[in-house]
Amino acid sequence: MTTTFRTVFAVMVAESANNPTLPYGFTFNSDCFAGDGSYQPMEIGKGLTCATFVIALFHSAGFPIIKRETWKHRSEDAAWQKKILALLQGSASSEHIKGATNDVGQFRYWPEEVAAAAVHNSPPLGFDECQVLAAEIMAAIRPAAAE
Repeated sequence: MTTTFRTVFAVMVAESANNPTLPYGFTFNSDCFAGDGSYQPMEIGKGLTCATFVIALFHSAGFPIIKRETWKHRSEDAAWQKKILALLQGSASSEHIKGATNDVGQFRYWPEEVAAAAVHNSPPLGFDECQVLAAEIMAAIRPAAAE
């Protein structure tokens, strides 16, 4: 994929992301952006987190960065998802929140895992590989956050 193509595609997706109807959710379709960068609506309750937005961006551009089939459940993911649902109250439709509630407990792709996959020189990466690299990223930024 050429740098120009990646840049143009990222701009098209960014324009799509400014669309107020781009939903937030815990389960997503990795092909949710068309070849022109436009958002392809998912069913009610499905949507993107910040991390899955990045996954979908790369996947839709033909450059998958993670191996979704390797992802694992973590107990803390459901608690995080429930907190997010509480924050969505009043911002999203009741139908969307009900649909998203059905997805509580789905895999969560953590931002540092997605960052690790996005900068690695030979993606796509599996869960275990992302875990190791994500720990390195967090170790590198934690001291800076304390200052």
